[in-house]
Amino acid sequence: MNTNHTYKNETSEYIVLSNQVPYKQFEFSNADFKLEIISAKLLIDPTINWVQLLPQFEIWVYVIGYFELDNNVLQTVKYSNLLHLYNNPYSKKPIFQLNKLVDKQVFGSKVNLCGVTSFGVKIELIEKDTINDTYALHLEIIK
Repeated sequence: MNTNHTYKNETSEYIVLSNQVPYKQFEFSNADFKLEIISAKLLIDPTINWVQLLPQFEIWVYVIGYFELDNNVLQTVKYSNLLHLYNNPYSKKPIFQLNKLVDKQVFGSKVNLCGVTSFGVKIELIEKDTINDTYALHLEIIK
């Protein structure tokens, strides 16, 4: 199992989340940031039923926009969303296509993002039940 927490190929970057390293955070200084979460692959011992493991954890994406008001008080706007790993019943491998784009549009048109100085994006793996098995979730992303 790859123990590096981030690695790259020509176009994508891969992050590894596990119960030892449950999150990865990215900082963007440009308001036109984009983070695309392409796919997820669950790495686990082949003797363990990966389908039964899926309901035991969740993947959350958090986006925080930081901006300064006229009096230089730092304010934030926040967004969070659950990423769903849909199980293809015909798949025998724990590989999931996500194709989730995270950008300033997650805040919608009702939130004024003028003056935003930076954005933080956090992807977090949360165990709903304690998982004693060794596993890792490899997420393919494009920044």
